[in-house]
Amino acid sequence: MASKNKLLQSIARNFVLYSISTTLYSVEYPELMAKQSNENIRLISKDGKYTYYQKKSGSLHFSTNYSLKEVLKSEPGTQYTLLSTPARKQIVIQENPLFNQQFTVNPNEKIYLINFGGYTPKMIGHGSHARLHLQDKWLSYFDSKSKKIFFQNTENEALKFNISINARINPFFYPQVIMIDETTILFSDLNADGSTGIFKLERQKNNLTLLEKVISYQHQIELVACNQRIIILKKAHPHLHVGTEMYLWNFNLEQTKLVKPIYQSQLADPGSLQCDYDDQHKLYFIKNTGSTSKPEYDAFIFDLESYEIKRLTYLFSNTSLINMDGVLLSIDRGKLLVIKGSNLYKESDLLNPLSTQTSGDVKAELRNEN
Repeated sequence: MASKNKLLQSIARNFVLYSISTTLYSVEYPELMAKQSNENIRLISKDGKYTYYQKKSGSLHFSTNYSLKEVLKSEPGTQYTLLSTPARKQIVIQENPLFNQQFTVNPNEKIYLINFGGYTPKMIGHGSHARLHLQDKWLSYFDSKSKKIFFQNTENEALKFNISINARINPFFYPQVIMIDETTILFSDLNADGSTGIFKLERQKNNLTLLEKVISYQHQIELVACNQRIIILKKAHPHLHVGTEMYLWNFNLEQTKLVKPIYQSQLADPGSLQCDYDDQHKLYFIKNTGSTSKPEYDAFIFDLESYEIKRLTYLFSNTSLINMDGVLLSIDRGKLLVIKGSNLYKESDLLNPLSTQTSGDVKAELRNEN
C-alpha cells in the first residue's frame, strides 16, 4: 500500500509539473492564411503582391492583382521549390516530377530562373540545392551524378563555370556553397574517410585551400552568409555526445581559423540557419532544448553583434525553419505557422489577415492552458 501511495504521489507531482510547464511555455502562433491551401503555397512576397502556388495536376501558377498565369506545367504530383533572397531580383525554381517516387536528398531536378514578380521561366540545368549569390547575380546548384557544383551568371549566359568535388564516398552528401566574389568560392567537400571540410577556391590563381575540417564523418558543417558575415555551424548526429559550435568569419577572410566559437552547446542542434532579411545582424536557428536521449527542438534568434540568444518558439518539435521572402515560418503538426513577420498584406485577395492580429507584426504571447 505504501509503495502504491508513493507511485500515485509521483504521478500527481509529475502531472503538476507538466501543467506548470504547459502554462509557462504554451505559445500561440498564427497560421499562414491564404486563398490557396498552405500545402500548395510555394512563395508569397512579403507585401502580399505576388503569390506562387502549385496544383496537384503538376502545374505552377503565379497570381497578382486578380491576374493568374501558368508558369510551368509538368507531370501530376510534381513538387516545386522556390527560393529567393533579400535582393528580390531573381527566383529559383526547382521542379521535381518524381518527388513521390524517388526519395533522395539529391534529386535530379529541373532548375529554372524567373525575375522576382515574373512568370516567364528560363531553363538553367539539372541538379539540386540551388542558391543565389552576390545580389542574385550568380546561381549555383549541385549535380550529384557528375559530382559537380555548377555556377551560372544570371545576367550573362556566357559566364559560367563548375567545380568538381570528391563526394563519391557518401551519396547523401551535398555541398554548402558561398560566393565571396566572382572569383572566390567557399564550399564544403569530403575527404577520403568521409569527413567534411571547408575549402576556399581562388579561381584567378587556381588555388584551392582547406580552411577547416570536422573530426569525423559523423559530424557536419552548415554554412550561411549574413550581411558580409559567414556563419559556420559544426554539428554532429543527435545520438553523439559531442555538441554544437558556431563560428563567425568576415567576408574578407582575413582570419580563417576557427579560434573561438561565438556559440556552444553540449547538445546536437539541427541548425537550419536563416538570416533575417530586414536586420542581417540577426540569425535564426533550431536549438535542442531537451537532452540527447529526449531532444526537444525550438527556434532561437542570435544577435551577431551582441552574441545574445533569445528563444522564439515553444513548440518542442520544431526541426526546421523556412524563410519566405523575409517571413519566418515553421511547420507544426501539418500547420504552417508564422514565427516572425507580417500578417497584414496589401492584397486581401491573395492573403487574408488574421482577425486576431491588430498590427503588422506577429507577436507570440504566453497563455494559460485551463
